[in-house]
Amino acid sequence: MIAVCLFSAQGKRPKDLPAILTAAVETMLLHAADDPGSADVCITLPMSGLGSTVKASGARRAMAMGRQMAEQAMPAIKALIG
Repeated sequence: MIAVCLFSAQGKRPKDLPAILTAAVETMLLHAADDPGSADVCITLPMSGLGSTVKASGARRAMAMGRQMAEQAMPAIKALIG
């Protein structure tokens, strides 16, 4: 199994209601899937917070980082299938 982690939770404490709501959604999304630690290969994008992938500029950055991280994971993926 290959896991892809699109973002990690922000490490800072939310200070107002919108930030608290965003942190709650991030937590739900992060816990909605299987534990990435159970995957054979985990591709993690070094991005923090849901906003980093939702904004248009963040989405382009996420795609570029995702491509780079997937290329780095190819040896491990090939070892699994080959």
